Amino acid sequence: MMTHEEITLSLAAHALDALEPDEARSVEEHVSICAECCEELWSFRDTAGELVCLFPPMEPPPELRARILRSIGLESL
Repeated sequence: MMTHEEITLSLAAHALDALEPDEARSVEEHVSICAECCEELWSFRDTAGELVCLFPPMEPPPELRARILRSIGLESL
């Protein structure tokens, strides 16, 4: 089980869906009973949402898909 301090340090990563499933569950359980962490998590989520709107969508370079497939051992799909 994660401590309050560990949860606090994990909130930003959780807002970005960057935690492992078991860590995310621990954060969600804690946030459901800790108003301070709940408020901070929503603040991080709001900020992440605002950042997405700051930049226009970009098309990835055409060779990106092929490079990714090669890196995982697949030549094409």
